[in-house]
Amino acid sequence: MGGAWRVVLASGEVLPAEVTQDAAGWWSARCGRRETGNHATPQLAVWSIVRGYLGATFDVREILAPGEPTRAALVAENARLRDERDEARALAAVRHGGGA
Repeated sequence: MGGAWRVVLASGEVLPAEVTQDAAGWWSARCGRRETGNHATPQLAVWSIVRGYLGATFDVREILAPGEPTRAALVAENARLRDERDEARALAAVRHGGGA
């Protein structure tokens, strides 16, 4: 699973990490001017960037594969679904003559 991975920092900044596979099947990752290569999986390539270069400088909070939502996005969606559920329960209670 190559492509545009993301490294989320504690500050909220998101750093792109481009992951590619060479002809021999090895994975490499590039984040800014840092690059690492010859890893068996894309996850290991990104993890190598984080541990070797970013972890000593930045407070890394999340490593996200392409298309994976951030924790903040999941929390917001969860809150939206809770609000929707609560509204539906309140409406059902009113329709059935009960209180909220």
